[in-house]
Order: sequence, then C-alpha cells, then structure tokens
Amino acid sequence: ENQEFIKTNMERLLRHVEIQQKKSLSKYSTGLSRDQIWLERYDTSILFSRYARRHNDLRFLNAAFKLNDWYYRERKGRKTLECQARFVLALCEQELSSMELLK
Repeated sequence: ENQEFIKTNMERLLRHVEIQQKKSLSKYSTGLSRDQIWLERYDTSILFSRYARRHNDLRFLNAAFKLNDWYYRERKGRKTLECQARFVLALCEQELSSMELLK
C-alpha cells in the first residue's frame, strides 16, 4: 500500500517537473526562506537520482539532469555554504546514478 502511494506521488512529481520545466518546484509556502527553497529543490534532484537507481528508471535520472542543469544556471547570487554543498551532493548523486544505470 505504501509502495503504491510512493510510486503514484513520484510519478506526479516527475510529471510536474516535465511539464512545468524551469518553473517547476517554484511555489512553496510563504514561510520558507530563499535558502530553504533552494535546499528543497536540490533535495528533489537527489530524490530523483536515488529513486532512479533503486527502481532502474532512467526517466527520473533524466529529470535529475534537467533539474541540476537549470539550477546550475541559477547558481549566481549569494547562496550559503549549505546550499552550495547540497548542490554538489545533488551532482554527485546524479553521477553515481549515471554510472550505475548507464554502464
């Protein structure tokens, strides 16, 4: 039951990213700081990379690539060290998934 719930919601999230593209993951509750929003975006990329590995699903890896590409273009501006480190983790997860799924 939980697995089906997770699968359904991951598919919804993937569809959101594919349809909204650069505008995806842009509406958050008003109580989040700019850094918290960026951390959630990076966490979504990490989630997609890990989910791709676990379920051998290249669609999620492709979405992680897209997200990280968009985020890289937005790297300018002041971001905290925590945000920078999380982005590097997102890139590492993407690369690990690539090595495992594209061998």
